Amino acid sequence: DHLLEYMTSLEGDVMIINEPGLIWNCKGLIESTAAAHHMEALVATTEHSKAAGLVVILGPQWRKVKTKMSIMESKHKRLMNVEFKAKEKKGGRPLQRLHLSAIYGLNGPETSQKNRQESSKLWETVIDSVECFRSAHPLGSVVVAGDFNAAKSSKLDTNRKEAHEDSVEKDSHVLTALEGIGLCDTFRVAPPDLQAWTREPTGDLQHV
Repeated sequence: DHLLEYMTSLEGDVMIINEPGLIWNCKGLIESTAAAHHMEALVATTEHSKAAGLVVILGPQWRKVKTKMSIMESKHKRLMNVEFKAKEKKGGRPLQRLHLSAIYGLNGPETSQKNRQESSKLWETVIDSVECFRSAHPLGSVVVAGDFNAAKSSKLDTNRKEAHEDSVEKDSHVLTALEGIGLCDTFRVAPPDLQAWTREPTGDLQHV
């Protein structure tokens, strides 16, 4: 309820929640609570992990124009593709469409070979879904958002306390691939050198 009220106060349209905790047994409660706020909750989770869940909340108007949704999930990763189509044309322009890929990624040099293969498949699916959408709707808009667990620079990687020399991160290929299909990192355009994070590291990450 608090999150939905916060989203309403921000006049938000779509909210992506990563790592919501062990929620596989309360999926129905999340969906019904969103419905009580005239919203829609799209939930991707698993019984095998407490961390890597994904919830996408659609505001009252956006839930009415959702046309497609697909979920790809495993123990360590989540991907939710959602498409929207406007109800009517505006100002003589083509009917507006939007493709959203909401993602919880798995990258980093410390990940196992198996997990790196899973990560590659995940991002291949993202790119394929974007290109498929664009081939069908060349004038449509695309947003890829979530927790990528990727950085281009060692100085921007929040798992590193102090990087004495700036170097290219092994997971930078993820961001390069997204740029390669014409997507723009809107956050990095504004503060290109700012190290930003959404939580304080705990456990072993405190000593990296």
